[in-house]
Amino acid sequence: MMTPKCPFCHSWLPATPAGFPVYNSLLFRDLPADKAAMMSGIKVVQAWSIWGCNPGDGKGMPTEAAVRNLVKNSCSNGDLVSLDIETWPVDPRYVTPEVFATNVGKFTTVLDWMRDEAAKENKTLRIGIYGVLPIVDWYKPLDPGPGSIKYIAWQAANAKLAVLAAKVDVIFPSMYTVDGPKDAAFGYGLTWGQAWVKSETYFIQEARKYGKPVVGFASPQYIADKTFPHFNEFMDAGTWKMELDFCRQNLDGIVLWGGWDATGSLTGTIGRMPFDA
Repeated sequence: MMTPKCPFCHSWLPATPAGFPVYNSLLFRDLPADKAAMMSGIKVVQAWSIWGCNPGDGKGMPTEAAVRNLVKNSCSNGDLVSLDIETWPVDPRYVTPEVFATNVGKFTTVLDWMRDEAAKENKTLRIGIYGVLPIVDWYKPLDPGPGSIKYIAWQAANAKLAVLAAKVDVIFPSMYTVDGPKDAAFGYGLTWGQAWVKSETYFIQEARKYGKPVVGFASPQYIADKTFPHFNEFMDAGTWKMELDFCRQNLDGIVLWGGWDATGSLTGTIGRMPFDA
């Protein structure tokens, strides 16, 4: 299946204000040099980087040697690093206190190894964890909203992660759009665009409580799973511009992510974004 034609080929990355960084973690091929020059680099450390496996397989601890080798051989002085381990659940609403403590300890240990090795190599790294701080709940904070029992429980869960937030330099919330054009009906009297803005506003408010710079992961594609009708399709230009404008106004930077087609593949002609119409 071919990657859908991008409707914003020449304006997919509008000019950003001075001092607002845009980090390039796109997986598309044929990224034009002028577009790449508009972005900064970031090191996204996924499970395969330290386990040699798919992200979903990394449930145990990686070896200390693997983590240290990653810092020594793959990280440069001054790098912004996002640790992307999505198999250590830390939501205290849904895991036992023992599992919560164990997984927070895993993250803490890996971060300590990274910092120690960076110091030995005379490297200064800015490190954060993708999608953990605050807890990703997608659109659930909208139901029924601030002040509700569910919302307060979510806030309390985020507060328990302050011990982990103290270990990072940057907060990397997920800003992805799960599904739906911005003008389509979402529910609760909202369009999808309005629901995204409200939901992300709540996430950013929680992220700010940790007192660290907040750099969100955003994508011009709908990011969810294959059961959603718009899975990995490019969103329309109006939706993408709305999201970028919101990010510029409310974040300290964004990381751009994406590159798959509707089958989740990056092979063959798949994974190519037609930047030039």
